[in-house]
Amino acid sequence: MKPRQLGSRVFEKPKENFRHLLHGAPGRRFIRHYRRHRASESEREAAWKTAGYIAIAVVLLTIAGLFSLVPGIPGLVFGIPAIGLLVARLKFFARFLDRTEIGARKLWRRIRGR
Repeated sequence: MKPRQLGSRVFEKPKENFRHLLHGAPGRRFIRHYRRHRASESEREAAWKTAGYIAIAVVLLTIAGLFSLVPGIPGLVFGIPAIGLLVARLKFFARFLDRTEIGARKLWRRIRGR
């Protein structure tokens, strides 16, 4: 297998996940992301994946926090993937983001209407 083909395969799943999140229905996109990730897992597999995803997300959030203190380096580069990992494994976090999105959209419409 050529290196270019291998590289394109590695990024295929994250690209697909991002497309689903981007084009998902507001107020339901994060819980659907969560369900897609949990659909075909055994309980044992889910426990290990959840622990791994949370550990990686904590590391990414720590890096994002440190980089946000340095001028010129955006912490969001590490923060957004960390949030995606947490949404994929934590149902309460997915629901929280769905509700927050709806509230933020309402607030934005109210601000723009004035």
